[in-house]
Amino acid sequence: MGSCKSRVADVYENNETILEVIRNQTIGAKSDYEGPFGRKTVIYCDYTASGRALQFTEDYITEHVLPFYANTHSTSSATARITTRYRANARSIIRKCVNAGVDDEVIFTGAGTTSAIHKVIHSLQLNDPDVASQTIIRIKDTPSGEINYTDLTRLLVDCQSRYSLIIGAFSAASNITGILTDTDAVSAILHSYGALAFWDYATAAPYLPIDMNPRTELSHKDAVYFSPHKFIGGVSTPGVLVAKHAVFRNPVPEGCGGGTVQYVFRTKHGYSQSIPEREEGGTPAIVGSIRAGLALQVKAMVGETNIEERDNYFCRMALRKLRKHPNIVILGNTKARRLPIFSILIKHQSSKKSLHYNFVARLLNDLYGLQVRGGCACAGPYALDLMGISEEDIDEIYGHSARGHRKDGKGGIPWNLIRPGFVRFNLAYFLTEETVKYVLHAVSMVASHGWRLLPLYKPDIKTGEWNHRTFKPKWQQLGEELHVLKSSKPGSKHNRHKEGNISVEISLSVEVKKQSKWNVRTRRFFILGYICDDQGTTVFRTKISLSVEVKKQSKWNVRTRRFFILGYICDDQGTTVFRTKDQVKDTSILYAKESSANRVPGNLEHGRHFVS
Repeated sequence: MGSCKSRVADVYENNETILEVIRNQTIGAKSDYEGPFGRKTVIYCDYTASGRALQFTEDYITEHVLPFYANTHSTSSATARITTRYRANARSIIRKCVNAGVDDEVIFTGAGTTSAIHKVIHSLQLNDPDVASQTIIRIKDTPSGEINYTDLTRLLVDCQSRYSLIIGAFSAASNITGILTDTDAVSAILHSYGALAFWDYATAAPYLPIDMNPRTELSHKDAVYFSPHKFIGGVSTPGVLVAKHAVFRNPVPEGCGGGTVQYVFRTKHGYSQSIPEREEGGTPAIVGSIRAGLALQVKAMVGETNIEERDNYFCRMALRKLRKHPNIVILGNTKARRLPIFSILIKHQSSKKSLHYNFVARLLNDLYGLQVRGGCACAGPYALDLMGISEEDIDEIYGHSARGHRKDGKGGIPWNLIRPGFVRFNLAYFLTEETVKYVLHAVSMVASHGWRLLPLYKPDIKTGEWNHRTFKPKWQQLGEELHVLKSSKPGSKHNRHKEGNISVEISLSVEVKKQSKWNVRTRRFFILGYICDDQGTTVFRTKISLSVEVKKQSKWNVRTRRFFILGYICDDQGTTVFRTKDQVKDTSILYAKESSANRVPGNLEHGRHFVS
């Protein structure tokens, strides 16, 4: 791929920009669901919590990674060697994207940023209960919501004479307000007083540059941790910890397992000298790690400057719209430098009481298809500060809950119904301007009229969720539509042929044994197989070895050498060889068994099939 700071061309062969490609290939971008007010198209505004999958990323994994999948704890076999190389490529991509130096290690960790932080604690040997229970010192913020450098310096001077180890742990961006922190400036202050600089990039990583080693003196970072699952295309990825060698002071890994040892005898053992090997015990999330590298590659392809420009533009759009609404309270300073992440309270205009955040989130879902989140965003103390709730207030609120202690001994209001919180949504950089306007219009409409629908909903006292009183959603059970496991009965309309056929939603089924190259003059290509309509009736019949189930296909484009196809390509046992919902660049993909022999697997950075 070259340098992670390089930018791709603005326009691809099919005249789509990279942002259009991301929009069109986001899996589920056009899905809809049945609600109490009819069918609604999903408008996903919850990327701060988790990203979504990209079709071209999943296609790349299906075509190039999974066919050679094996455990990475060996390089003796071709599959193990190829898989190990792919995972090493992913680690290399991440190193480039965070500007890691020779003194930095990239570690994949289990459950996102959380696991990465636990690994840091263990690596510094701070997991002893006496150490873990030490008082946390909170730094004051400025009126604009940023770190108060004067207060930080004062506390560092005080701690320098009292503690041998000082750690400054901050977020690069707030997951509630989106307000940004100058990581270089704060790191320099910390290092000038001998403190370590640890940075949580869980919210910031999908949108901001991560620089482990800036040129500014003392501004390097000792550790950063983030969750690639929050990236577009990063679904089901592990956390990432990038840290200096000096952080790993533990002689014994956090979790012992396969791959962590250099040798094991009957009476002695020795752990690997390689920090990644020692700290990634057991079989890792292999495909997830590879997908993490691809997710960061997508970010690099868009370009950090492009992302910043889009983020700033959407911030201005949203603030202009939301600030002037009398019923909307935006948490945090609205003039600070920020990402387009917004946490809001919606007030009833006359009483000035807040609507329950889960009720507001449900209305946005049921009326407009917006996927947003209600709660405190795992940041309770900061959320209380932003909402102006004092310790006395929270004691009183908790005292009225069923988990609290009332003086009269009677039960109170269930805690989940009175727990303080807000509604949060974000505007991802790849959304269209029209979609952003729609989201802001939806929020404004619910802020103006949402209270009128309170009689139609009721709260669940166990969960704190709000549900429509009469509408009962129908949930599909896992595996109901797993066609591969449903072999058709002999003689059925989907099994008219000797070879297997998967039942999918199709308008045309083409079962292919062989296909010639496209003939520009005759505008034809030769195939051997079955061509059937969506009822399974044979239109044309020959022998087959591969099955192509087609939902839609456009005409061949001579200039781009592409045609549009929706469907599956399966072998004669019904096993999916390739699945696509977008453009296929070469007709040779239709006989995947033959073309696969010509591929050179095992390198993510030079895979030409990654983005068509």
